Amino acid sequence: MSNAELIAELREFAGPIDCSHSADIKRDVILIHRAADALEAAEKEREELKEHLSITQKWRDKYQDFAESLKKDIARLEAELKEAKERAEQEKETILKFAVEQCNYCIGHPSGLFAHYTGERIARYIKSRIADKMLLDGFIKDTKKLKAPEGGKHE
Repeated sequence: MSNAELIAELREFAGPIDCSHSADIKRDVILIHRAADALEAAEKEREELKEHLSITQKWRDKYQDFAESLKKDIARLEAELKEAKERAEQEKETILKFAVEQCNYCIGHPSGLFAHYTGERIARYIKSRIADKMLLDGFIKDTKKLKAPEGGKHE
């Protein structure tokens, strides 16, 4: 028997509240109607809680899906970071080799083109050349952060 059927049966059994019975019977009828009202209110609250639970479960499922996608994104980004670190280590050797070659070229150039440069200007030149090399190799996107304020190129 469902709660709705039980409520209807209780109300039918009790009869109308404004009956002409004795005070004891009238009191019992009122109590039965109050019990039926309480049962009806509990049934409504149960339905509202079911609806709320359904909505809560939908949101929980959405958040779980979102959390799973975030975990996948984090794993992907960690893999990309590891790959970028490995690529940076590989490029580091190339860049250092290039810097040494450029330094040897600057100091030992037969025309004496760089003989009047101070060590700081040579360092700026090498830094800009390394930045150009890194830019050409696709290692960096912008050389502005690596160049000296004056531009770093020889005159």
